Amino acid sequence: MTRFSSRLFLCFGVETFFALKFSERSFSMHTGSTRLLTRPEIVIAVATFLFHVVFLVGLGRWLWSREHYQFFPLVLIASGGLAWFRLRHVVWNQSPRLSFRVAGWGLLAFVCFAIAAIFASNWLGSIAAIFSCWALIWFYGGASIANLLRGPVFFLILGIPLPLNLDLKLIIYLQKMASQLASQFLDLSQVRHDISGVAIITSDRSFMVEEACSGIHSLFSCLCVVVLLGVILEYGLLRILVNISQAVVWVVAANTLRVFLVVYSYCVWGVGLDSGWRHEALGIFTYAIALGMTYSTDRLFQFIVPDTSRRSVMRTGAYDSPDSPLSQLLIFTTDRIERLNKVLDRPRLTERMSLMVLAGVLLVFFAPLSAISYGRIVSHMVSTPAVENLPDPVFVGNMSATLAKPGSMPATLQNWTLMDVEALDRSPDDPLGEHSTVFTYQGHGLDVSFSVDGYYSGWHDLSYCYTALDWKLKDQSNSQDELTKHYNTRLILYADDGQHLLSHFSCFDSRLMTVRPGQATIGTIKTFENLLERVGWPQLRTDQGPPISPPVFQFQLLCISPTELLDHEQENLRQLFESLSQHALGLLGSESK
Repeated sequence: MTRFSSRLFLCFGVETFFALKFSERSFSMHTGSTRLLTRPEIVIAVATFLFHVVFLVGLGRWLWSREHYQFFPLVLIASGGLAWFRLRHVVWNQSPRLSFRVAGWGLLAFVCFAIAAIFASNWLGSIAAIFSCWALIWFYGGASIANLLRGPVFFLILGIPLPLNLDLKLIIYLQKMASQLASQFLDLSQVRHDISGVAIITSDRSFMVEEACSGIHSLFSCLCVVVLLGVILEYGLLRILVNISQAVVWVVAANTLRVFLVVYSYCVWGVGLDSGWRHEALGIFTYAIALGMTYSTDRLFQFIVPDTSRRSVMRTGAYDSPDSPLSQLLIFTTDRIERLNKVLDRPRLTERMSLMVLAGVLLVFFAPLSAISYGRIVSHMVSTPAVENLPDPVFVGNMSATLAKPGSMPATLQNWTLMDVEALDRSPDDPLGEHSTVFTYQGHGLDVSFSVDGYYSGWHDLSYCYTALDWKLKDQSNSQDELTKHYNTRLILYADDGQHLLSHFSCFDSRLMTVRPGQATIGTIKTFENLLERVGWPQLRTDQGPPISPPVFQFQLLCISPTELLDHEQENLRQLFESLSQHALGLLGSESK
């Protein structure tokens, strides 16, 4: 179970504070006697939810496995709480009606739902769920209820991850930005250091700007607070977008300050702020600074440009200078929007016919597509054998020591000669792994390193690590050995100084079972199939293989060359990797018995 960052608890506290403070600003709407939902209407709403829940659960599990997305339950709580505050005094007598607006949102929801069901995309399925929810709100409550729930419903979009692994690219970009900006401030403070990728190196130690230190947690949670505040106060869309932009600037500045203080305090004062409660307190402090400066900048914008919330625009006499070009433009735009809304919201069918049409659409179109998704889950459960929660083998604790013994790995192999063996131990939370045993080989005019690294919870994407160290990914390919069924991933990268890097790596769990490579990477999209693999975030596949029994360790063959490797050199490296991997697996297998 991964843990929440304390900054996410702070985010929850800020959201709760604003929700309670402005809850009384909810509008009371009395449009007649209270109207309760009938049984057919309840059945339709429940059926719609059940059709989408398979995607929602799948995406929720995926989000929970990523620390920088673990704030998403707070989005659900904030959205649901705000919706309750706005609806608690509302009664309405709106009857269900099918209009052009409802049909439009319903069609958009169906298109997303159909693509999600066909390609097993939980991401698109969750988008379809939001669109379906919005269509039902217009269907049951009309404009009066939709105006109140517009903010809470579309606030849920913040719980949807960035597609196509853009979040990983964003993390790397933030890591590099924080490192470079902090390095410039260290230069101004006359602190001697060097920078390599996302690592700041001083005279006696290196500070790695890891994923958690990139500011991605602060950025996502801070944006949630900023957007929630805009939704509560009913800011205009333009003002919310401006606040999002200036919040990004302040989060980057605060995170740069955090990285700078970690290195500066160690070099000048001898105080370690890179771990323990001091590191966590520093994160809370810089996060509070980012939120405070964001709110202060919003107040500055409020002073420069007075309130332009949706209510002030719609309120009679909201414009102090009706003859100004801006006011005339707003009045003209508002008038045209009102006319368009009358056309879109005019009921086209009676209540009974509207319910029958909606029920028919759900049964004829949504139900078969939903059956495909549920059937995929059932077939996966049937085809996947149950795995007992066995304790980790003994070799997991002393794997590095076993491999580092003299004579454990071949001294010569296929014209390759073993030159050196080195065992490395790191901190448990190091992204490179807690333990590594590195074997250096020479042959065919090349120097290569074969390493056994661990431990990880699943497949370890080395393309992400190398890209964070300023390597550019040229090609990435996955293959499976026909005889052993072991997966092998090959990376080809290059650097700005002209160097080239080739890496072969495979991952195995504690039972020495191969781990299937992740399909969504940060590499280039070469084919339409790669694109589908990235869009379908946590796809439910029948060929996924048995569950992983962590911890996971990794075999890697690394070769850095000043020139691009020739085809026959790449083939020699591939054969060496396969031979060394088989030898290491046999050694670890014999030790675990």
